[in-house]
Amino acid sequence: MTSLAAFSRVHTAAAGLEPQSLGENLDITPALMHRKGLLHLLAVEGTPKEALARIQAAYYTSPVFDLGRCLAEALADAYDAEHGLHAMLPGALVVLGMDVYLVGTPGMLAWITRYEGVQRAFDTYRRIGLPVRLPDRLSRTIDWEIAAGHWRLTAGDTLLAVAGGREVLDDARALRLAMRHSEAQHLAQAAMELLQRHSSDPVGVLVCLTGGFSPVPSMPLDPPAAPQRVKPIDDGINRRRGISPIWVALLIAALAVVATMQAAGRESVIGALSEYIELAFAPHPTPTPSPEPTATPGVAQPSLAAAPRLLAPSSGERLAGGQVRLAWDWHRPLTGDELFDVRLARAGQTTTTLELTDGNEVIYSPTRTGWYEWTVVVVGGGDAGARQVSDLAMVGSFYWSAD
Repeated sequence: MTSLAAFSRVHTAAAGLEPQSLGENLDITPALMHRKGLLHLLAVEGTPKEALARIQAAYYTSPVFDLGRCLAEALADAYDAEHGLHAMLPGALVVLGMDVYLVGTPGMLAWITRYEGVQRAFDTYRRIGLPVRLPDRLSRTIDWEIAAGHWRLTAGDTLLAVAGGREVLDDARALRLAMRHSEAQHLAQAAMELLQRHSSDPVGVLVCLTGGFSPVPSMPLDPPAAPQRVKPIDDGINRRRGISPIWVALLIAALAVVATMQAAGRESVIGALSEYIELAFAPHPTPTPSPEPTATPGVAQPSLAAAPRLLAPSSGERLAGGQVRLAWDWHRPLTGDELFDVRLARAGQTTTTLELTDGNEVIYSPTRTGWYEWTVVVVGGGDAGARQVSDLAMVGSFYWSAD
């Protein structure tokens, strides 16, 4: 386990990774570091050091300006040169200032946690990360596409990247680990211990923690100076003397009221004054007609039934030779024009309809070695996608080879 301090505000810590794979141990110039950032390889312990050195040299000597594409090409060349390297080194990331570039295969996962919230930052199974278009390769040791992602961290963000452990870590566990451990090294150690308890495969953890901020400013220790007494300004003008004009106006108004009462009668004057006072201080409310509400037409959204359950092959299963049997079940029999829409595609591509059937299994004959993804949904109307009846089943995956 190695604790790292990046040249930016992003502090890095690792657990279960080769020390040579971490950017702090690289001998590069500050100018190159500020142009291409710090390269961290998610290489578990036991990864060949020669392969790590080749990737680092290819990345820092490449003239490609796009950091994500440059790193993807370096990883693809290393995977082609050494068979099985992608299992020990599923991905890498580059820290440049507050920007993080993630490049890897399905064996790499990453989360960003902030203020009691969590977000997946890299997961090829969930299409989080765009596939990188690479030039033609000679060996194609790995059959799936390499994906890349770019994130800009803010104050208080924590990025947790793991090599392996897909079945162990999820969003909720990643958030709990980040909330319990505020230091990068403690978080990396806790995540590593959790992965080792539930997984027998080699695993590694890399944590990038951005520096936070203090909401309370520093205050001076000395007591504030006593306020000086402000001397009132005296311009020497004497106060006004005599009778105020307001009292003169009130006296004239009272005389006018008395004269009116003498001329028109006391009762009529009091009645008129009462009406004026009532209008001024208690006016009668005037009803305002309001339009009658009209009903807003709405479209009822049909509720979808539960998704079918995939039975065989199990997710992640490796098959060899022959045909592949895809089997599933549903909680009730099909009715009317309902059919099972079986959808399949190679890993990294969008699933499309393979077959419409009213049975619970189909036979598929693969033609290319590699990973495949498949799912099942119940549709109505006799055509795929005409009317969806159930939710989409959780996507399953399997690996097929000819021998």
